[in-house]
Amino acid sequence: MLIAIVLGIPLGLAAAVYRNGLVDYLTRTVALGGIAMPRFFLGLLLQLMFVSWLDILPLSGRFPLIEIPPEGPTGFYTIDSILAGDWYSLTIALQHLALPAFAMSLSPLATIMRMMRASTIEVLQQDFVMTERALGISNTKILFKYVLKNAVTSTLTVIGLYVSWLLGGTVLVETVFDWPGLGLSATQAILSQDFMPVAAALGTGVTNMIIAIAITWWPAYARLVRGEVIGKKEEQFITAAKALGAGWPRILGRHILPNIMSPIIVKASLDMGFAVLTVASLGFVGIGVKAPTPEWGTLLSVARADMPDYWWTAVFPGCAIFLAVLAFNLLGDGLRDVMDPKARR
Repeated sequence: MLIAIVLGIPLGLAAAVYRNGLVDYLTRTVALGGIAMPRFFLGLLLQLMFVSWLDILPLSGRFPLIEIPPEGPTGFYTIDSILAGDWYSLTIALQHLALPAFAMSLSPLATIMRMMRASTIEVLQQDFVMTERALGISNTKILFKYVLKNAVTSTLTVIGLYVSWLLGGTVLVETVFDWPGLGLSATQAILSQDFMPVAAALGTGVTNMIIAIAITWWPAYARLVRGEVIGKKEEQFITAAKALGAGWPRILGRHILPNIMSPIIVKASLDMGFAVLTVASLGFVGIGVKAPTPEWGTLLSVARADMPDYWWTAVFPGCAIFLAVLAFNLLGDGLRDVMDPKARR
């Protein structure tokens, strides 16, 4: 998350300042790719490139088995190495941390960049920015003293919400890199049925995956609809409908519902990609769709045993997941541009 924050905020700010320029196009490409890229597939690609082909980084684990890890009060090898002044152990710990950290940071980096870019563009269009420019204040001072402070607020909110999502993502990254932690322990407990209530409640199969996604995702739609309805019912055309004697059933069906369908359709199209990613992730860790039912995440998990000799058996299912999620994200962005007048400015 630290990598995502340090890189995401300035890159998103630069993309908004140089809108429709080279920096903007590059950051938007990275953002779309980062959101669509499955973490477990990215981890396998990193292992294939930096371990099997280039042989410059370790494959998995926190520390080599033949080395004695640094002792310290925190349990974090990097921090304990710094406290003890053991720079050799720090180098080894950072080498083992590099690939998992990058795999974990790409998705939040993409989200923070997109959020920061959108917030900055919105702030740059505010009246107070125009006023400050008219007073002769330099663009650099306006950007860092006024725009950044207002734009980063919503981004910080997203960062706070993203922390809990990162905890779920550790399951996948720890599985790929054999990194001992809560995610790997939870996966092993479910697979070995050490925690029977979780295993029994989750189950396997396509039907159970659909039910699980529906149960966990419907509150987001309920909150979205509630917020849109609250905003629309205060509009003047609703007041006019009431004055003409229209009842609430007619107002809801003829006036409010058609005007709140756009964000629902956009969210649904975006969530289709995340649903594909969720099912593939569960299949990859072994608690999703089981063989012989063909499923991309399960195929990718099985193909891990054939890497690096037959690397294409893992690359093609991973590319299929990436392209499917990317296609749904592009569809959602396109629908948002078509249905939202503000996005067309």
